[in-house]
Amino acid sequence: MNVWVKSLVLDKTKRVGNEKEKHESNVAQTTLHEILQEENNPRVQWNGCCDVDLSFDICTKCQLAKHLSCYYQSIYFIFSSSCRKFYYITLLRDPVSRYLSEWRHVQRGATWKTSLHMCDGRTPTPEELPSCYEGTDWSGCTLQEFMDCPYNLANNRQVRMLADLSLVGCYNMSFIPENKRAQILLESAKKNLKDMAFFGLTEFQRKTQYLFERTFNLKFIRPFMQYNSTRAGGVEVDNDTIRRIEELNDLDMQLYDYAKDLFQQRYQYKRQLERMEQRIKNREERLLHRSNEALPKEETEEQGRLPTEDYMSHIIEKW
Repeated sequence: MNVWVKSLVLDKTKRVGNEKEKHESNVAQTTLHEILQEENNPRVQWNGCCDVDLSFDICTKCQLAKHLSCYYQSIYFIFSSSCRKFYYITLLRDPVSRYLSEWRHVQRGATWKTSLHMCDGRTPTPEELPSCYEGTDWSGCTLQEFMDCPYNLANNRQVRMLADLSLVGCYNMSFIPENKRAQILLESAKKNLKDMAFFGLTEFQRKTQYLFERTFNLKFIRPFMQYNSTRAGGVEVDNDTIRRIEELNDLDMQLYDYAKDLFQQRYQYKRQLERMEQRIKNREERLLHRSNEALPKEETEEQGRLPTEDYMSHIIEKW
């Protein structure tokens, strides 16, 4: 799941022009994030953090969340001089596929050691957020080892990233009972998802594209592709393992069910709105056509006649 904060500036052709991005996590990154990057300028490098001496265009392409050392400085430099409207958008993924994908990612040596997990102005203590492994990374870990770690942040990651953790004492698990904590996080994630200007589902690329285009009144150059061959898709797991993953991600499963229902509601609403707009447009065109047919032929010709050159010269001389 990705969480973006977008300030879209559209050019005259309604393509994505310039965008300011705060990007978190690394789960569905190959979908909407790469499409938006490609639609802008594929030659611009988005990964390095910027310095205030760099050009504005380069600086606004930073992935600020990955470079916290200059995060606040960059935010101030980029956005303090102008009023912009920001949109929170995200992309959700099927929890089981997302979990397996993260496991494969970690298995190859990926870590989130640089993530500070800031909440209420502080980072969690080692007691609040123990590590699942010793050493530099968790490369080579089996799926069983990945599932067995009780502190694994892959569990219910989508709910955790969408919810307001300050409501439950951040990473302090003793702040409130576990059941109450889970319910508060789930409701908070649902509320924040509902309040977003746009969210999409990785499993429904075409509908996601349609909703994005209708929400922000733009058109992408090419259609989104539905890739069924993913890291998660190449993992063979038995039914017992799938059930175990679903149990570990119970909150994400509930959130995803809610998201699918809300997504379909938004999609159907936009489709109905589009059909209504098309009917109004067709009716106006028919009325215009009928009114033109009702005009006398001579009057129509008179309306379409341009002033002669002599008459235009006379008008210009009077000016």
